[in-house]
Amino acid sequence: MSVLSVIRLFAVVLVVAAGGITPAGATSGDTGTIAFVREVDEQGIWLVESNGSETRLTNGQDYRPDWSPDGRWIAFQRFDGGGSDIYVARADGAHLHALTTDGDNYHPSWSPDGTRIAFGHGSLREGEIELMDANGRHRLQLTHDQEQDARPTWSPDGSTLCVERGPAHRSDLYLVPVDGGAEIRLTRTSVHDQEPSWSPNGRWIVFARRRPEHAQDLYLIHPDGSGLRRLTHNRALDWAPSWSADGNQVVFTRARYQQQQELLVALTIRTGARERLAVSPAYELEPDWRPV
Repeated sequence: MSVLSVIRLFAVVLVVAAGGITPAGATSGDTGTIAFVREVDEQGIWLVESNGSETRLTNGQDYRPDWSPDGRWIAFQRFDGGGSDIYVARADGAHLHALTTDGDNYHPSWSPDGTRIAFGHGSLREGEIELMDANGRHRLQLTHDQEQDARPTWSPDGSTLCVERGPAHRSDLYLVPVDGGAEIRLTRTSVHDQEPSWSPNGRWIVFARRRPEHAQDLYLIHPDGSGLRRLTHNRALDWAPSWSADGNQVVFTRARYQQQQELLVALTIRTGARERLAVSPAYELEPDWRPV
């Protein structure tokens, strides 16, 4: 089933208490290009336009697409031969090549100026955050702790990364200065805070919080730790949020395993309106909104 058909059939509007965040006049459905992973049928990274048209970008076990700031390249992680490495390709699928070749590299995140990529490296228990130039050179280990660090997201000014840190099913969010300095613990819970994404204006970080009843919702928080608010309320797993370029919407994955589906949902922050962007026999997940 095409994304356009799904929008016609399954569009819904719900209201949540999330007002006062974006300018009045924000509307749902005015989407640009979104990169996402199709996991079952025709596996790889795909692009979907606001009119519902789809383009297949890669053909492989590829995950975690991340647009370059100029919208010309997409970085992603590829599983091949038991390892995971960081690759890049142009938005038309050309010039696909690996930036790392040593394995155990994941969750790429492009710096706002397009010169560097942050990513996770290591095992699932003791991974750290590294930096490298956009061409894969000059790798530098940024974090040095005994816990798992993963899923970096850059502040818009390029000075700080927000990362998730902690053992499986019990992590918090930390702010890590890129050029040195004291780290700041942003959240402190007994649950699992993960999947941070920094808003384009730098005022908010959206993230997923796993609840004890095995559900997961999206939350917002200011980088100074204030203003915590819950965006979604359901029994599904909401994860992998990504901001639209104007900061008005967040697209994310909603997993409903009992129904054997993962779908993409766009949520308008100011109004709480939600629009399902994809439902198909395939799992569609890990969206990333083109920044321009």
